[in-house]
Amino acid sequence: MSNDVTTPDGGAPMAAPAKKRRALWVAGVAGLSGVVGLAALGGLAARDDKADDTQRVSEVQSATAQQKASGTGTADVGSGEEEDKKTGQDPGQGYDRQDATAAPGGKQWRGKEDKGKDKEKDEYGPAKQLPCDSDVLVEAVNRANLDNGGVFRLAKDCEYKLTEQTDNNAFPAIDERIVLLGHNSKLVHDGSELFRFFEVLSGGELILKDLTLKGGQVTSPPPLQPNGANGGALFVQEGGRAVLKHTKLVDNRATGVGATGGNGGAIYNLGDVEIHKSLLADNHARGTGTPGGNGGAVYNEGTLAVHDSELANNTATSTGNGGNGGAIANDDNGVTTVTYSKIVSNKASNDGGGIWSDDDTRLTVTRTKIADNVACDDGGGIFNDGDSVMTLEYVVVSGNKATDDGGGVFHDSNSVATVKHSKFLDNTAGDNGGGLFNGETLNLFDSEFKGNHAEEGGAIYNDGDGVLTVRKSTIVYNFAAEAGSANSGAGGIFNDNGTVTLDDKTIVAKNEPRNCVDVPGCAN
Repeated sequence: MSNDVTTPDGGAPMAAPAKKRRALWVAGVAGLSGVVGLAALGGLAARDDKADDTQRVSEVQSATAQQKASGTGTADVGSGEEEDKKTGQDPGQGYDRQDATAAPGGKQWRGKEDKGKDKEKDEYGPAKQLPCDSDVLVEAVNRANLDNGGVFRLAKDCEYKLTEQTDNNAFPAIDERIVLLGHNSKLVHDGSELFRFFEVLSGGELILKDLTLKGGQVTSPPPLQPNGANGGALFVQEGGRAVLKHTKLVDNRATGVGATGGNGGAIYNLGDVEIHKSLLADNHARGTGTPGGNGGAVYNEGTLAVHDSELANNTATSTGNGGNGGAIANDDNGVTTVTYSKIVSNKASNDGGGIWSDDDTRLTVTRTKIADNVACDDGGGIFNDGDSVMTLEYVVVSGNKATDDGGGVFHDSNSVATVKHSKFLDNTAGDNGGGLFNGETLNLFDSEFKGNHAEEGGAIYNDGDGVLTVRKSTIVYNFAAEAGSANSGAGGIFNDNGTVTLDDKTIVAKNEPRNCVDVPGCAN
């Protein structure tokens, strides 16, 4: 279980104890105790007889396949037997793992290597099997990080409990290629110290597969530490790269206290992040000042690609003007691509209940569902603003809510958007634009608006600077009712001194109380 000491009701976070990580990363196995520390790392390195080594490795790896580990230095070791091929595509399941490290004295630890016998061939090369021991795992990653990287297969179904940190990270900062093949294992934050799991530096690459990261927590201040308030589970620096496959990031949080921070409840990215067939759920970004608390699951200023994944029940909150992007905050020249995914049931205390994209950004969403997200200001599903470019294609935007404008999508401020083959269904805005609020240039093709609600512009509200072009689209059964005057609104399109162009293949009909206001070619 994670131990959240950040008092989510808004109180001041508790100060973390001054406890430091044992000098394990540099001192080899001097700090290890128990059977695994001696047999798996020390004993094998001291022998030259290969036959004896093989027998000793076999003995070490004959334990059960399901265990728990707490960093005490004593643990069972996974059997390393062939894994049944997984056929499901649920995030965080399936797939095989591989691994490699070195032992004290400069000799290689001859852990069980993957010989390619698994039914599903792994693409990462030979791997070394690690036991279900948190200290051994951290030491293995550290040694590989000092020696051109490595590939590691974690013990099947193991729960690695991590209790200590250095510079806000449970593991050493990654500057080589490190691959962790989880075999359905978990990395779990345990204890009172606050830390994320990984930080990837420029030139480093971290690949996680079939692994869960749970309960990571960062805050700042106190204590003020490097990158302390951003990225509850993972921080990727400019020039770094992280790839997540069949991985779950759950119950992580970043809390900023004061002027900045609290961005990226699970991931803070300045480099390159790819997320495939994964789940990011119940993560939280929180800021108690200006302008933190953005990106409940992911905060991106680099390049972010999300494919065949789900981001659900994440939150972004702030007592200042942050709190943007319940699932994703795409900021400051960030480039985000989302394909074949679900962005559902996320919440932002400000803008962008699902996705927030602002300040010279690029956002492309394809064949994705944006549903049941909530923004306490604008853009229940998506918020796009500030000289940004947005493309939506084959996207379902449904059941989203905004307290102010743009229940489904909010688009404004010198930005350009193209929407194709998409559906806006049953979205709600407290003010204008139940399905879509447009304040800039937006081209809409082959799309459908149905069942959306707002005070004005049940389907679409086009603001004064808005230039809206609609082609081959259907806008039906939407509703608008300005407060105190049920018959004054336009259920279809409300044009507020902007420019709206409809082609003759677009249908605007059966909207209540009327189809359009100030839209040429629209019959009421």
